[in-house]
Formats: sequence, C-alpha cells, structure tokens
Amino acid sequence: MIVSVNASTCELKNVCECVYNDGSEYDLRGTLRANNEYLETIATNDIHIFFSPCKNAKSIPNILNDTASNECKNGYTLCLLDVSQNKAFLLGTEVNTNFLESENEVFMKYGSATIQLICTPNSNKVILYAPNNTTQSDVKLILFSKSACKTSPLPQESYGFFYTFFLILFIIIFSYLIIGILYNYFFVGARGYELLPHFDFWTRVWSSIKLGFYFVKNGFKVLPTEDSYDAI
Repeated sequence: MIVSVNASTCELKNVCECVYNDGSEYDLRGTLRANNEYLETIATNDIHIFFSPCKNAKSIPNILNDTASNECKNGYTLCLLDVSQNKAFLLGTEVNTNFLESENEVFMKYGSATIQLICTPNSNKVILYAPNNTTQSDVKLILFSKSACKTSPLPQESYGFFYTFFLILFIIIFSYLIIGILYNYFFVGARGYELLPHFDFWTRVWSSIKLGFYFVKNGFKVLPTEDSYDAI
C-alpha cells in the first residue's frame, strides 16, 4: 500500500520498490551489498537499529546476552535492540511496509517508525542515521543513498510512419509467400518455381512493368511488335 498526499500515487511494486503512473520510481534494491543482510545504525550505546529494506532478515549481531527477549528472530525489516532492557523490538516486516510521500519528502513507514529517504546521487555510500534521542517508541531514521533517488522513466521508442508501413508490408508479403508455397506443395502438388503462389500472374505483371518502362522511355509511343507492320 502507498499513501500519498500528491496528485500522483506511487504504487507498491514490491516491498522496496514503488512506481508512478509515468514510469518514475523509487527502488531500494541497490541499498544493500550482495553479502550484507542489513544496515546498522547506533543511536546511543544502548540503542542499535537494523534495517533490511527489501526482505525479512533474521540475523542480528550478538549484542544481547542469552536471556534476552528477541522479537526479531522470526524475520524483520526494521529491528531495534535496547541493550539496557536486554531486548530486541520488532518494528517492521515485509507485510507492514509502506511508502509515505508528503511535501516532496518520501518516507518508508513501519507502524509509528519512519525512515526518510534522502537522495545522494553523487555518492556510493549508504548511510542509515538515527538521532541520539531515538527510543523504541520514537524511531525516526534517515537513509542517505543513491538508491533513494527517484528515477526517471525510460524513454519510449516511437516508430515513424514509413517504418511501420514497410514492417506491415513485409509481414504481409512473407505470410503470403509461406502460406502460398505450403498450399501449392501439399494441395496442388506443385514443385519447383510453380510453388510460388500465382506465379503466372506475377510473371505477367513483371512483363507489363517492363513494357510500361519502355513505353515511357520511347516517348510514350507504342513499341512495334514482331508481327506489326513497322517491324516488317
């Protein structure tokens, strides 16, 4: 689900990608490197936050002791570890992922927790920032990444009239020849040049074209034939 206060809406394509009607989109698939399962940010010595934008992650660093309560063990997209409470709080999963757009700012929203997307087109670094006043009930993060940039739609290829015309003409001629050859071979029993559909007709057409060419070349005068008086 996508919530938008603007005229255009970014429809959720998958858990980390949304697309507008014009083809532009936000795509966070490049946020994580291949070997990384999550991004980590440290708000204070006690507060650690882990973010997996495109799929549920299950692993977290071994910060808490063995008696810790871990709500994130079955999968998370956003998880907060509070060392002082010896507990991992589940803040978000794939199921409750939303994009929120407001006043030219874009957020990923997980319940009450939000992650603002800041576009950094000239940097390959990915930084997840958490203010030092972050608590389990007040999570407002900022993600700096090239992947947080809104991408423009790819230009649509347009074909001219003559390209379309000759393409259709080629398809018609090709279909005519193939169907005609198959028909003549299997139903008429033709072989050799007789396989060509309407061979006699096209031969006469070709002869007529040649006669027309010579007629024009001769100054629009009828050419004498072998049996004509002029030829004798």
